[in-house]
Amino acid sequence: MRRPISRKSFISKKAQEEQEEQDEKRDLNKGSPSGTLKEHLANVLATLRAQYISYQTSHWLAMGTAFYSEHLMFQRLYESVLEEIDTLAEKLVCFEDDAGVDMVEQTEKIHLLCKKWAEISCPIERGLESEKFVQSILEEAYEAITKSDEMTLGLDDFLMATANAHETNMYLLKRSLKK
Repeated sequence: MRRPISRKSFISKKAQEEQEEQDEKRDLNKGSPSGTLKEHLANVLATLRAQYISYQTSHWLAMGTAFYSEHLMFQRLYESVLEEIDTLAEKLVCFEDDAGVDMVEQTEKIHLLCKKWAEISCPIERGLESEKFVQSILEEAYEAITKSDEMTLGLDDFLMATANAHETNMYLLKRSLKK
């Protein structure tokens, strides 16, 4: 029989989760190109690329009674993320040059996230965790870029549209989890 979580242990667990998320964000910033715009957009790009890998892997490994619906859902998810990746990478190159899309820096960041998310065995729960992280990294980027007065109308639109699309992804995943 599972013991109910006490308020104290729940708060501690929540505080621990928040600390882990902050640690992940700090790890993403290691080796980042300098400057608020580059740094934050490079982090968003790496996060989306890691999410793409996670979703495509879940697509390939779908099985069980919900195989076909999950197979198609994960395909829908990774295809939508791919468009965001391409658009963001082009914006990053346009704004700052090639440093933000440096392959070595990107793969190091992608590896950190994929390794963390791979600890979650259920592909739907893993997707939800990645979506929560995407939302937090988008919000952090939006706030920092706006505060630094580097926000453009097009970038504002892209970040908002991406956040909106990932809320839809969360809806799809949550509905699939309730089957």
